[in-house]
Formats: sequence, C-alpha cells, structure tokens
Amino acid sequence: VVHRVRGVVAEDHEVRVLGLRALQAPDPVVVPAGALLEGLLEHGLDERVLGLGHVEDLGITGPVLKAIKDLGYETPSPIQAATIPPMLAGSDVVGLAQTGTGKTAAFAIPILSRLDTSARTPQALILAPTRELATQIAQNVEGFARGTGIRSFRVVGGASINVQVDRLSRGVDVLIATPGRLLDLTGQGVLDLSKIEILVLDEADRMLDMGFMPDIKRVLKQLPAKRQNLMFSATFSDEIKALAAGLLREPRHIQV
Repeated sequence: VVHRVRGVVAEDHEVRVLGLRALQAPDPVVVPAGALLEGLLEHGLDERVLGLGHVEDLGITGPVLKAIKDLGYETPSPIQAATIPPMLAGSDVVGLAQTGTGKTAAFAIPILSRLDTSARTPQALILAPTRELATQIAQNVEGFARGTGIRSFRVVGGASINVQVDRLSRGVDVLIATPGRLLDLTGQGVLDLSKIEILVLDEADRMLDMGFMPDIKRVLKQLPAKRQNLMFSATFSDEIKALAAGLLREPRHIQV
C-alpha cells in the first residue's frame, strides 16, 4: 500500500498528503512530474484521486496563508503537497527535486508558518551555494512573508559587509546566506546562530560540487543540536547520502 500524490512517493512509502486514500499498486513508482498523468495511469492508478486540492488543505493558516493566496497560490505543486505537512509537523525532510518544481515555496512556507515573530533573532537559516540562488530565495521568502511581520535578510559575498552588519543589528527572523559570507559574519562576532531552530540546505549537491563541505561543517558546529533539518538536492549521490545520514534525524524522503 502506497500513499501517492501526483507522482510523489516517499522512500518509506508513506507520503500522507491531503487525506488521499491508500492505493493498491504492484510496485512503488516514482513518476516524473512532467510525465505525470501518463505514468500514473500506466500503473493502474485511479485518475480521480490525482487532485492536489488547495493550499488550505496543507495546514497553512493565518497571515502566511493570506500572503501566498494574495500571490496567486491556489493549488500546490507535487513537492509542496508532499513536503509542507511533514515540515509543519517538525519532521526532518530530504527532498529530491529539480529547479522549477516549486521547492523554494515547499520549504519557505512552512518555515514562515512556524516562526516566533517576537524573537527578532535568526530562527531559520537557509544555505544556498550561490549569490544568485540566495537572491532568488530571499525574494520568494519576502513575498511569502508579506503582512506577517516576519523579517528576512540575505547575506552573500560581493555586497557591503558593513551594510549587512547594520541590517542584522536591527533584527532578522529568517537568514538566507551563502556559506562564505555567513562565516565571515559569525567570525566577526556580529551574528549569533545559537537560536536557529530550522536549517535548510538548498541545492546540496551543488554545494558539495563547489567544495563547500568544510564550510558547512563549520556552520553546523555553531548551530544548536536540537533543530529541524531540511535538505534539497537534484541528485542523491553517495556524498549526499552521507551528508543526509549525518545531518538528518529519521527524515522523510520525498522525490518528484
């Protein structure tokens, strides 16, 4: 018995999303999103249960729900439908998804839903391999957080570190960063990561390919041991498996 939603199948065969009924299938099948309907029907799955429902069905409420609906979000993508509920429940998640599948919203929306807006100290850290990706993530987070009172900020190389220090001094809830600049700031003693509750490694395979593993280890040493960990990658190489094994606790494995 496998719980399925539009081509998303967990490694433990237990993705429970939107209350879909269990489907009897001869073998677990991971169906690429691009070949979704054809692949599902080939394996004898019922077209009537393919609906992903609405964003309200995922457990998102309050100002965050209003913000994403104001942006036009109505129906979640497969990675969002499979990832958001376990993230809201506090589970660690490893998601295998390509760029363009909606993975930024898949981790940003539940993060924003869980933060304490009165803290004004970094509670969530999103690490990205490049300035360009960090900028894209920051823009999305800002849009999803509109009207919530949640403050997000991007720290990357190539920008004025003095400006970044000044901005951090005024309080940040969600920090989006590249590893090098993040370590510059913690090394100067102007950034405290001891209150981080949620860590995201986005495009983890690219970070390893670019040689960031030593920096990632240095960052991890500055984080509290008790936290939620989320990792997203386009591939699942032996190196990524090793990183996930050392970082995540009983994670939900989701692939689209």
